[in-house]
Amino acid sequence: MPVQVGGSKVADPRPARVVDLSPVGDRSRASSKKNRRRHKKADAASSISPMQRLFDTSREVFANSYPGFVPPPDAVARLSGLLNELKPRDVRVAPSMSVFKHADPTSPPPVTYLHFYGSSEFSFGIFCLPKSAIIPLHNHPGMTVFSKILFGSMHLKSYDWAKSLPAGSNDNALENSDG
Repeated sequence: MPVQVGGSKVADPRPARVVDLSPVGDRSRASSKKNRRRHKKADAASSISPMQRLFDTSREVFANSYPGFVPPPDAVARLSGLLNELKPRDVRVAPSMSVFKHADPTSPPPVTYLHFYGSSEFSFGIFCLPKSAIIPLHNHPGMTVFSKILFGSMHLKSYDWAKSLPAGSNDNALENSDG
């Protein structure tokens, strides 16, 4: 299933067409078919966009997920590696886009969410934050969140639920987990 970015396909699921330009007399029929298959697989793999690879890997990793599911370390490493390679052009965003500009200094910068894909197993989206924008403190119950900053910088503060609470304290106490 191809992922949609900006209303168009990120990757065409059809394999790339391979043309063998070697002279016909230089190879046997069996060798020729084998080489064409080998080239077709390599060309198809290299034509898959980074976003499509991330989508396909996410679909595989989260296929049998459930609330609270934490992917195994090897899956986390694969997903993190794909995210590390992702560039703004792969998701068709650029710092010059209007969603990253803030013209009115009297109001807080708006935060825009670009939704790419959502299912019961996982979702893809991009938060577009102009300079000085703030996302309120919020929770992701039962979710594993992978994030990638495509450009700019961000100050991040995270919290974990307090493990042991003194008698009479608030049941919803948070601990700063920034270390």
